[in-house]
Amino acid sequence: MNHEAKIEQLTALDKPELIDLFSAAFRDTQPIPVFKVKPELEKRYMRATFDYVMGKKNTLLYGIREDGKIVCALLASDSLVKPSVLASIKFFIPMIALAGISLPRAMGWRKAKEFVAFIRKVYWDEMPRYEERYFILEFFGTLPAYQRRGFGRKVLRFLYEKAKNEGCRGIIVSTSPAIPGFYLYRKEGFKVEKEFTLGEITLCWMRFTF
Repeated sequence: MNHEAKIEQLTALDKPELIDLFSAAFRDTQPIPVFKVKPELEKRYMRATFDYVMGKKNTLLYGIREDGKIVCALLASDSLVKPSVLASIKFFIPMIALAGISLPRAMGWRKAKEFVAFIRKVYWDEMPRYEERYFILEFFGTLPAYQRRGFGRKVLRFLYEKAKNEGCRGIIVSTSPAIPGFYLYRKEGFKVEKEFTLGEITLCWMRFTF
């Protein structure tokens, strides 16, 4: 692990750089089929999700800078905090435009329906609900050129301490067994809480508890 790397709190002003970071980190392992073909639409989805999560209270946004840029970062939200009306509007209007206009134009209605089905199943139908408080790891990634240097593990363990200090029971995250991040979570003690399929994709929710 890179012990010298310094973790710092980030802000909404870092959004453009963070969207590029997460997009680059997920580029070869993106589980949403539509975004593998149209990465520019992926960025639109990420921007809307970022604004939605940042509109909630108790949101955590931290990262590591090296060589003058953010190389690893995470965005986490509080499972017991509901988004504000403004945050919901900032999310649903771009999502409606994306699923109802941009995706059908770019790839046809079938792909647009696949996208809507993916979002609904992951974040509504299959998302586990707990009475106890957890942090939901919304975005987490490292630039490809800086991977395998311990940055991701360092930031993830920082999140553990923040969650403990704020009285959380643990951390939950949605991922896919087909991507490298899944194995990092396994090594860090996350357990598969719920596994499901969407077409040919296998997805899961994982949970880490203290």
